[in-house]
Amino acid sequence: MPATRVVLHHLTDVHIGPLENQPTVRISGVGPSNRRQFYLDYLARAERKPDVVVISGDFCSWAAPGEFSEAENFIRGISALLGPRNGHPRICMVPGNHDVYWASDGDRLQRFRDFARNLESIAVSSESRSPYVFYPDLSVLIHCFNSCHLGGTRDKRLDELIAKLGDAFRAASSDHSALAELNDLSRQDPGFVRPEHFADLGDVAKEAGSALKIAVVHHNPSDVPSDDLDHYQAIVNGAAYKQALFDAGFDLVLYGHRHFPHLSYEEYVTEVARPSTCGGLYLLGGASFGCSTGPIQWYQITIRDSQNANSAGPPPSLIEVTPGRLENRVFKLDTQPHFRFTIGKKVSASLRRIHETLGRTIDPESRDKVRAALESVRFPLVRLQAQVDDWESDWRNSFFGFIETYSYIYGVDLLGPAAYLNPFYLDYLARQFEERVRRVRTCGLYKGLLHFSPAVLEAVTRTGWGPTGCCEIGARTETCNELEIVRILVWDHVAEQDTEVMYDVMQMVDRYHRLFGVPVFVLPPSALTETERSEEFVLGLGRDFEPHHCYQYDIRTALDTRDLSFGDARIRKERFLSLLANPELKSVAAFLPERA
Repeated sequence: MPATRVVLHHLTDVHIGPLENQPTVRISGVGPSNRRQFYLDYLARAERKPDVVVISGDFCSWAAPGEFSEAENFIRGISALLGPRNGHPRICMVPGNHDVYWASDGDRLQRFRDFARNLESIAVSSESRSPYVFYPDLSVLIHCFNSCHLGGTRDKRLDELIAKLGDAFRAASSDHSALAELNDLSRQDPGFVRPEHFADLGDVAKEAGSALKIAVVHHNPSDVPSDDLDHYQAIVNGAAYKQALFDAGFDLVLYGHRHFPHLSYEEYVTEVARPSTCGGLYLLGGASFGCSTGPIQWYQITIRDSQNANSAGPPPSLIEVTPGRLENRVFKLDTQPHFRFTIGKKVSASLRRIHETLGRTIDPESRDKVRAALESVRFPLVRLQAQVDDWESDWRNSFFGFIETYSYIYGVDLLGPAAYLNPFYLDYLARQFEERVRRVRTCGLYKGLLHFSPAVLEAVTRTGWGPTGCCEIGARTETCNELEIVRILVWDHVAEQDTEVMYDVMQMVDRYHRLFGVPVFVLPPSALTETERSEEFVLGLGRDFEPHHCYQYDIRTALDTRDLSFGDARIRKERFLSLLANPELKSVAAFLPERA
């Protein structure tokens, strides 16, 4: 079974070397070399270590051999602390533009290739193709891409200009700085992913099925907000690259380069047949680990239900991106994530179709599609509402385990008509009505008689409530064995948006109760105190009118339903009797305004 919780760490732009001496770093008094050790210290003491560490390039400042040597020590330190994982690499990394040796007349990435070759069991994008790793136990695919193939190339137009002006500059002045500046400008640093590296992504994605698919690249695939200008603000063939990722069903891109923590979402038009009708790419850029101008150095990415990123039903994959901050020479995770988003393409497609049609008349041609969308999320939504309103927990079984000892069941419900359609709530009512019917088969309702206790009888008479059919209503005697059930609904119809539907629901609840001879009343929230408006409860009383069990749910705290003590249960009994006597108490029929 795939892990229900996957943890990744995303580091980028480590910048070992001279860039560690940037003023922004010196001010803090902590250089990247110390930061690397502090990160290793964090991994050593972390109870939940990351499943995979992703490093999206720029290990070095200027691709010097000593910088790569320190980078190798850092990677080996991480690897030693993480250990093996089912034969799959625990570290995935790609080169950055600062890992390119510009002075080389040959392969400018050779130093990085040598560095990567020394690191066994590490997924590295450096050779002729970009590698990928599928983690079946994590239900995550990570695909590494090299975007630095063109790093250090020269602008031929500037080279020609330098050649023409060179002799004139040298003859006219001993200051050759302008010529040197032109020479530097000739060196270009565009991000570029070779098309052959993303040509077969569809076959790669099929291996992962519905799992979460992550691409790792150094350069930002799209423009990001920045304080500086560059010749190339994004990967030069970023459109084709992102289109290929989108067509293959990739979900998330991790990148660095601009040192700017950033999350964006993009969608693309595609001619490729895909099982979903919507869903795009999330693009997550990280802050610089080595020369960050802010307190954030890396991100922890927590993924829940990664196996559902492309599955037919919920729950979708939930992604939380939490920054790692350096405080007093110790790395700590923030208590709250920076970014939180879901990836579930088919679920999103259903919700989007529903969203498009909410409150509108349905086009006959789209009826089947809307029905399919509703069916795909209907039961998860029902269960979600049951969890929110705490109808799904064990308290119901506990309450009904003693139902034969109850002579009275009194309840106050606050959650409104939408909750009354939930099957868990309807089952809660049906089990009470079933016991009531069992007891009145030999008396009461089936003889055309209904018996109520004094407070209930007074409320019935005052509000004009009546059961379905002809029935005589009278006072309850001491020998009466009926189960008296009474319910008060707290609802403000003015606050509802779709009042027509809500009226229908309220009338359904009223008919349902009257069918079994169960009085149901309505009170507006304005008629209650703040405490009364904040909690609902159900109370089971014995023949002596004393509480046996009382379960209370406080909507302010949204904690689980509580089994109250005897003293607290008696307080709720007195409160219920007080609500019955409230002058604003009405029957459902009297409460709902007449329709035109």
